[in-house]
Amino acid sequence: MVKEIKDTRDAILQCSLRLFATRGYHPTKVADIVRESGCAQATFYWHFKSKLEMTIELIDSGRNAMVAVVSRGYREQVKSTEDMILNTRAWLADLLTFAQENKYFMAIFLAKGYGSDPQIDAAISGVRTALFESLRRNIEQAISLGMLPDVGDTNARSAFVYNMIEGSIGWWLFGHSHDLAHRSPLSVDALAEQLARYEFFGLVDHSVPTVK
Repeated sequence: MVKEIKDTRDAILQCSLRLFATRGYHPTKVADIVRESGCAQATFYWHFKSKLEMTIELIDSGRNAMVAVVSRGYREQVKSTEDMILNTRAWLADLLTFAQENKYFMAIFLAKGYGSDPQIDAAISGVRTALFESLRRNIEQAISLGMLPDVGDTNARSAFVYNMIEGSIGWWLFGHSHDLAHRSPLSVDALAEQLARYEFFGLVDHSVPTVK
C-alpha cells in the first residue's frame, strides 16, 4: 500500500515536470496533471495542498539532488594535476548525467526570465545560488590544499566556472533555441572532458597580464 501511494505521488510529480517544461507553469492546470497522470483530482489534493506547493517541492528536490552531485567534487587531499583533472571530469560527468536524466527539471531550471510565480522564481534562484555556492566551496577547498593559486577574487572565479557550466549544459541539452527535442552529438564523457580542462586551466593559468 505504501509503495502504491509513493508510486502515485511520483507519477504526479514526474507528469507535472513534463507538462511544466513543455507547456509552461500557468497554462498547465491541475486538471491537466490528473488527466495525464491517470489519477483523480481528489488524489492530487490528498498528496499536495496546491499546484504551487507541489512545484516548490519539485524544484527543492532537484536542487538537493544537483548539489549532492557537485558536492562529490570536494577534494580531501592534495593530488597531482592529472588526478585533479580526472576528479573534476568525474563529477562533471555525474552532473551531466543528472542533467540528461532530468531534462524536464533542467528545462525549468534554465528557463530564461522565469516569470511563472514569485515563489517559483525565488525557488529557481535558490537552485542557482546553491549550485554557485557548491562550486565556490570546491574552489575554496582546492585553494586551501594548495592545488589552486590563492589569487584573485574567489567569487569572480566561481562565477566564471558557474556560468561556463550552466551555459554549456543548457547548450548541450537544448541547443541555442531552448528546444526540448534537441540532441547533441557530444557524449557525456566528451563534454565532461572538455569542461574539466577549461575549468581547471582557466582557474590555474594566470599568465595573461592584467590590463591596466
